[in-house]
Amino acid sequence: RVWWTNSNPQLIFRYYLDCIKKDGYTCLVTQSDPGPENFCLAKGHSFIQQSLNSGLEGTLQRRYMKEKNNMPPEIAWSNMRHNFSPGMEDIL
Repeated sequence: RVWWTNSNPQLIFRYYLDCIKKDGYTCLVTQSDPGPENFCLAKGHSFIQQSLNSGLEGTLQRRYMKEKNNMPPEIAWSNMRHNFSPGMEDIL
């Protein structure tokens, strides 16, 4: 799913939960920059992993990258939204 912003962490986490439900599994570790919009996903993902494996209790299954390492994906998403959204909004 694509949304116009990622500043609603509950919505982004809901998308993540929908993917887990649809696919039937979750990844072991997630990765992102340390921005505040990622906090809900990091905590929720860690909670899910710890619920499935008690050996992970008290740990964080999240890898935070420096901002420079996350810039290319953010630029790509920004470009896609800028170029793709107007036509898609017309269709919808």
